[in-house]
Amino acid sequence: MISLANYYSEYIGYLKENREKIRDALVIPENSSRAELYAGLMEGNFFKLPEPLKPEAVVSATDGSEFIRELYNGMKIILTRAISITGKEEFLSSEISVKSVSRYSLQTYVTRCMEIQEHISLEKCISERDVGIALLDGSAAGRLTASIEKIDGDDMENFPMKYKETVGKLLRTAKERGTRLVFVSKSSDSKAYKKQLLEGSKTLDQDGIRREYLNSITDHTIIKSIARFPGYSDPVITEKDMGALTVRMVTTHILPAMNDTPMKVDIIFMEGETDMDSITDRIIRMIVWGYSGLKIHNVWLSDVDRKVKFTREETEEVLMKAFERETGVIMPETRGERRARIRI
Repeated sequence: MISLANYYSEYIGYLKENREKIRDALVIPENSSRAELYAGLMEGNFFKLPEPLKPEAVVSATDGSEFIRELYNGMKIILTRAISITGKEEFLSSEISVKSVSRYSLQTYVTRCMEIQEHISLEKCISERDVGIALLDGSAAGRLTASIEKIDGDDMENFPMKYKETVGKLLRTAKERGTRLVFVSKSSDSKAYKKQLLEGSKTLDQDGIRREYLNSITDHTIIKSIARFPGYSDPVITEKDMGALTVRMVTTHILPAMNDTPMKVDIIFMEGETDMDSITDRIIRMIVWGYSGLKIHNVWLSDVDRKVKFTREETEEVLMKAFERETGVIMPETRGERRARIRI
């Protein structure tokens, strides 16, 4: 107990010593020169929320979950799954593996595996059902990329190609079926809106713009700190070359309430599409309609989140007991130690 008491004191001491630094990283200080800079830049680039609009199109929602257990010899049990829901129908995709993956690559690998299941699940859904708008939990930017991180582990040579293939197939099917892909994320380190604001600055020179852009302040930090009313940011358009397919991504950040945090919304447009402004406006109004408070940022995604997430009861009482029964390998940890090693 003495060592834990000392640790607690050390923790409190760290917070007291660094609280201004931590707070400044999360919230731009009021009345600071930086707050004044962004307040001026946001004028005309941040708009009040439009009237909510219940969508007429059929909506689907997709989310994924992961479970990892490290075995005594360093190998990992890795379970990833995703569900897409439209109406009362559910489309499941999952991967089950026991393999060696470097612990330094592990989280990247598992996140990418989960995203693969999301792509497969949604592609099934929109192939079989007439979905007008497909919501996915997470960001589009990291998925629509030319390069995928190298993973250190067994049989990983073809993993980047597999990932790109699932993204490409999803995009092609969405284009063929006329489905609008919309990604929604509650946390984001994006700086695209910040870059767009800074490029319009009349007070900073090019070196000042560069230095300000490179600091740790993100789009969400700016909006949460500076916005004086619920609203959304001026959309930023980014073109993504996906090889055989070029897409445009329209990104906006929606602050649904002053006591909440922003949502990043990425809307995917296929090459040659027009009327982007009108479609973006309708999507924003739909996201506003689907907002239901601090705990439910989106009614469709909250529903699928509850269904897809691995629970401790499921992992401990069903999955790991089945592993022991079928393999004959007994896990030596106590129940409490097992829980400490779960990632859900």
